[in-house]
Amino acid sequence: MENKTIMWGFEPKPQPETIRSKEHQEYLIATWNAHVPKEKQVKTIPELIEALKAELEEGIKQERR
Repeated sequence: MENKTIMWGFEPKPQPETIRSKEHQEYLIATWNAHVPKEKQVKTIPELIEALKAELEEGIKQERR
């Protein structure tokens, strides 16, 4: 008999890199790139996520001043 691991609902499961369609990813990236300088433009969703995090952190720092 093989022992099976208990899977709880909160355990991490393999997730796709993104749940958004390819078209939606392209739209999000194009929208971001249209509103930022060339040096802040992104090519992938992970890059976009990091850029958004950086913008959020910068906004929080400015609010504290």
